Amino acid sequence: MIKFPSKCNFCTNVHFFLISLITVVVFVFMGSGFCNEKFENDHPIFEGEIIVEMVKHSTGIPGLRASFIVTASREAIWDVLTDYTDFRKIFDGIDKMAVIEQDDMGATLEFWIDAVVTELHYVLRRKYVIEGEEISWKRLSGDLEEITGRWLIQNTNKNNVYIIVYESYVDLGNFIITSIARFIAVRKAKSMAQKLRSWIESSQILMRQRRKSLRHYE
Repeated sequence: MIKFPSKCNFCTNVHFFLISLITVVVFVFMGSGFCNEKFENDHPIFEGEIIVEMVKHSTGIPGLRASFIVTASREAIWDVLTDYTDFRKIFDGIDKMAVIEQDDMGATLEFWIDAVVTELHYVLRRKYVIEGEEISWKRLSGDLEEITGRWLIQNTNKNNVYIIVYESYVDLGNFIITSIARFIAVRKAKSMAQKLRSWIESSQILMRQRRKSLRHYE
């Protein structure tokens, strides 16, 4: 059980939502279930807009969905999402993390999160559902009652342009979700998406430069 200082319900609400975003384990409009939305070619997402929605899992757990485009190969996107070496550089707020085990099927990760008013600690199992397309995760132990979510890499009709969808659902127990907490969660989700997109696209450029350099010496 996590203990917070008294008279700090606001801090508690805000930081729980920040944690769900920061760890990649983690509301706008209330939807339900996992994402199956299709974006038309004239949708603002193709102009770089990051779409953030407050959603609800089919089990009733509240969560958040962020969708955004990335200009990179599917391989480059997958590599960043499954390379845990740079996780703390990409996703803010992770005080410490450890890879307990990793194989072709997924990875078990342990997180220590600085939530300002307290430190959260939990273990997640990330499953590589479809290589290059989907990663899901679920809490195995530690703080919070339930944490679940997934990453999706979706095709578009443009070459090397993909839609990345992030969904995170966290059981907050009896904590009230305030409008201010929603606002901060949306802002943090957009910040996370922007940083991840920049990291992936920069990695794509470096990958091309390496390949060009290798061809030069062949």
